[in-house]
Formats: sequence, C-alpha cells, structure tokens
Amino acid sequence: MRINTIISCVFTLLSFMSFAQEKVQLNEGLPEPFQSVKSYLKPDDASYKFLNTGNDSLQVAFGTILYNGKNGYWSGILIHDKPIMWSLVSLSPISNQVYGDTLDLEFNDKSHVIKVYVTHNAVSNTVSYQWLGNTDISDVAFVQSQSNSIIIGEKMPFFKVSGLDGSIIELDDFQNSYLVINWWATQCRPCVVEMPGLNKLTEKYRDEPEVVFLAISPDDKHVLKSFLGKREFRYSQSIGSKETIELFGNSYPKHLIINPDGKVVYFSSGGSESTSDLLDSALEELLIE
Repeated sequence: MRINTIISCVFTLLSFMSFAQEKVQLNEGLPEPFQSVKSYLKPDDASYKFLNTGNDSLQVAFGTILYNGKNGYWSGILIHDKPIMWSLVSLSPISNQVYGDTLDLEFNDKSHVIKVYVTHNAVSNTVSYQWLGNTDISDVAFVQSQSNSIIIGEKMPFFKVSGLDGSIIELDDFQNSYLVINWWATQCRPCVVEMPGLNKLTEKYRDEPEVVFLAISPDDKHVLKSFLGKREFRYSQSIGSKETIELFGNSYPKHLIINPDGKVVYFSSGGSESTSDLLDSALEELLIE
C-alpha cells in the first residue's frame, strides 16, 4: 500500500512537471482586502499575488508571510471582491530553496474547495501554479462541492477510534472537556513540521484537566508505532477506521477543538509551524469564557 502511494505521488509530480504551469512574481505587502490580518498576526513581512482564475468574479491570492520569526505561506479567496476565506497554508521542500504542494482551499463552512498545485522559489520569490479539476489538470480555477459533516458551531458527529493498546476511544469519553483533535498521517510533511509546536502546547496545558489532546491517524498500527519510536508526539495517539476517514477526509493535517457541550468551536485544515500558536489563542479565549 505504501509502495502504491509513492508510485502515485511520483506520477502526479511528473504530470505537474510536464504541464506548463503559470509563473508569476510576488508583490510586497498584503493586498487591501486582507489588511485585517495585520491586527492579529502582526506580520513582519509579507508578499502576494492574485492568481489568474479565469473567472472575473473569483479571485485567489497566494503569498508568503513572516511573523514571530517564522516563515510561512498564506492564501485567500475573494468572491465579487468580498473576502470569504484567509488561511495559513504549508508547502513542502522539493529541492534547494524550492517548496511545493497541492493546496485544498476550503470555504463556505468547508462545503466548497478549490485545488491548486503551487511551487515557490524562495531565491527569485516567484510562484508557479496549476489549477486542479475533479480528476485532472484544469486551465481555470475549479470550484468543487464537498460533503462535510464537521461544521463550526454544530455538534461533532460521533466517532470511535482505537488506542495503540487496542482500547476503544469514543467521542462520548470526552464529555465536559475541551477536546483538541489532530487528524494526521506519518507520511504528511506538514504534520511533522508542526509537531514541535504541538508538543509545547500539550506541555502548556498539562495542568488543565479540562483540556485533552487526541491525535488520530489512519496509518497501520505498526507503521504508527515505528514512527513514534523515532519522533516524539505528545498527543494521546489513536488509529482511525474507514468511518473515521470518511468523517475527516483524506487530506492532512486537520485540527479541531470540541467544547464540553460536544460542539465544534475550532476547525482548520493544513499544517505549519504556526498551528500551535493559533490553537493556543483559541484555547485561551475558550478557557476565559
């Protein structure tokens, strides 16, 4: 299964390399519609470019951002000039000073997604990108509908997973707690990048009994144990089932906070070194309420 996954990734990468991607130079700063980001992230530096979507009413921006001494990436969506989505995103190292990944840009409560493959050359500060359709490369940005049963403000759907010791862990086990969930996979590079910050987060809240951290991975138990034997990850670890994959989806990582009433109060997709900061801010606000 792992070999098939690797082969699939290679063929996907080759298809992107053989297709003429559009290349653009990033501009300095943040575009006017996303200036509000400065009020809470307080970036030291940023750059951006509006990508050519092929649709006058749809604008997708991508750029770099530096804050708290950390380099990262961001993306935002405008529909009819109205901002509807802004998020930190992650790219994985491809070669020296070149980073790339497929981005799932979700919006409208995760009910719609735009997929785009992006590479960034940190030396020239240029970006190459290719829109992705349902099953193939697309000349224009393709808005896809997706079913999503995890909605902020709504009850978290019931799920159960297996602990590494074979025990059964259910959502109902965490009543009266703030449950922080990380949906991740051992082969997910952004998942690994954010682990040191997540470990520090668990350390900060270790004396808060109402805050519980649970990591769920779809990986085989032996694969997961082997990975954890080489790298520390302080979340309580568990293994997802086919039903769990249907609930969380096949993109990683995802982060959720479920409140004591069982409602989803935080939900984000994608991982970076800043993930722990965003989760920490959310938890601080929740614990004050």
